[in-house]
Amino acid sequence: MKYAEIEDFRFHDLRHCFASWHRQSGVDRDTLAELMGHKDTRMTRRYAHITPGHLRKAVELLEKSYSEYSTNLA
Repeated sequence: MKYAEIEDFRFHDLRHCFASWHRQSGVDRDTLAELMGHKDTRMTRRYAHITPGHLRKAVELLEKSYSEYSTNLA
């Protein structure tokens, strides 16, 4: 960790990375909870973090869907 100049790292942080990367890749919460050994998805939500870039992509998908829907109404 010193060589990579990573500070304040805890091995437990890898669980957050695992959960976040899988959620952002499209893995549903129930499946992710099973993979992580959680009995309740509320615990999984504490680990899975969404990035601003992921939120931006979701908004873009909504805009595209709305645009296509509006075009079909015309």
